[in-house]
Amino acid sequence: MVALKLQSNFLPKTITIIYNNMKEFLKYERMITPGLLKFLSYIGMVVALIIGLFTMTVDVTSGIATAILGPIGVRVYTELMLIIFEIHNELKKANLK
Repeated sequence: MVALKLQSNFLPKTITIIYNNMKEFLKYERMITPGLLKFLSYIGMVVALIIGLFTMTVDVTSGIATAILGPIGVRVYTELMLIIFEIHNELKKANLK
C-alpha cells in the first residue's frame, strides 16, 4: 500500500518535469549544443591522440607533439565555443533583471 502511495505522489511530479523540459526544448529556451560540443570534444581528443600515435610510426617528434598538443587544442577550441553560450546565458539573466 505504501509503494502505491509513493508512486502516485511521484508520478505527477515526473510528468510535470518532463513536460516543462520538453516545452523548454521545443521553444528553443534550452540549448542542446553545449552538451553536444562537450561530447564531440571528447571524441576529438581521442581521435587526436590516435592520430598522434599513428604519426609516431613515421616521425616520432611529430607524433608526440600531435598526441600531446592535439587534445589540448581540441579542449581550447571547445572552451572558446562554450564561452559564447555562457555569454548568452549571462545576457539572458541580465535581461530578466
